[in-house]
Amino acid sequence: MPPPEKLDHRYAEGKLSIKEVLMHLIDTERVFSYRGPVAARGDASPRFRMDEELYAGNVNVSRRSLQSLISEFQAVRASTEQLYDI
Repeated sequence: MPPPEKLDHRYAEGKLSIKEVLMHLIDTERVFSYRGPVAARGDASPRFRMDEELYAGNVNVSRRSLQSLISEFQAVRASTEQLYDI
């Protein structure tokens, strides 16, 4: 586990911190858990791409704890597993 002071650190400008990477994984899990049923059920609605930079630029995880992000990821992942009965 990285030390708490490293969780919001970015190694270079424009790069994501550890917590932002985790939030990106959460966002991506949500997007793809939506896309699967849309495709499987033959929904012809327009499919929008996920602009990861837009998503990352419009969320602030600096005040969230690592544990809260981990808990959110686990909940979202459990939902995806139920959806696909993995």
